[in-house]
Amino acid sequence: MEKGEDKAYGNAGSLTIVDATGSGSGWGLSLKIMPMIEIGLPKEVSSKWSPGDLSLITQEAKIRAGEGSSESPQWFGNRTYEISESVPTKILSASPGEGMGTYHIDFGADSLKFSHSPSQHNTNTDTYYQTTLVWNIVSGPYY
Repeated sequence: MEKGEDKAYGNAGSLTIVDATGSGSGWGLSLKIMPMIEIGLPKEVSSKWSPGDLSLITQEAKIRAGEGSSESPQWFGNRTYEISESVPTKILSASPGEGMGTYHIDFGADSLKFSHSPSQHNTNTDTYYQTTLVWNIVSGPYY
């Protein structure tokens, strides 16, 4: 991290994806966040953040295919994803003929990284930041 930046890590938890359509058309999974809120100020304040302030890190993530599932979906890119409010970030893709069945994804500890410059935001020690992860699945090829 650059000097003067704070960072914190969290767990993105787990996710179950079920494609029971039997179509074999493939699918894609993307992620974005709801506006981040600073909690602890005299009132809650919605803040704008820079790209890269929140990242999903999937190098330690595990994908388990359920019984009878086809070939597992594939991660996009280098497996570290900058998450924003405005543009969904592509995370996983199942090509046509793949991704049918059930998949359990465990993102693991420290899979979310939040970093920011204290000079750009409130640095009150009683301030907490809150957001919601919004997952979107799209049917069909997703490249």
